[in-house]
Amino acid sequence: MKCQAEECFCTDFSRTFCKNYREDAKPKSKGLKRTDFKKKYKPTGEMDLFKHLWESRKHRCYVTGRELEFSPSICFHILGKGAFPAYRLNPSNIIFVNAEYHTDWHTIGREKLLQKDKRWEYVFKLYGILKIAYYSEGL
Repeated sequence: MKCQAEECFCTDFSRTFCKNYREDAKPKSKGLKRTDFKKKYKPTGEMDLFKHLWESRKHRCYVTGRELEFSPSICFHILGKGAFPAYRLNPSNIIFVNAEYHTDWHTIGREKLLQKDKRWEYVFKLYGILKIAYYSEGL
């Protein structure tokens, strides 16, 4: 076996030492698609609404009735922001619940929430009322 170059009589089968042998360069990969970390933050107005509601309402958990410290994680959208975008900034759609209960809402099913605390029933009733109101407005 010899090199593909004309007038080359090398017997280097692996072609590592032949000066005439060249492989076609592989095209460079474009790399991984990465998200832009410097993406501009688009304010929604939620934080201003949360602060306004905090000033105008009692600082108590809607489910347990315990006193709360202000944090965005205690501000709870009854109707989800993705499924019901028009109610994202609706004050009647936002209640205060402790952070643990807020997480439970997103991770545990209805039956388990009611087993954990029967007072969740008030939130489920409010959910039904708000959902009917949302669709009756044609949003």
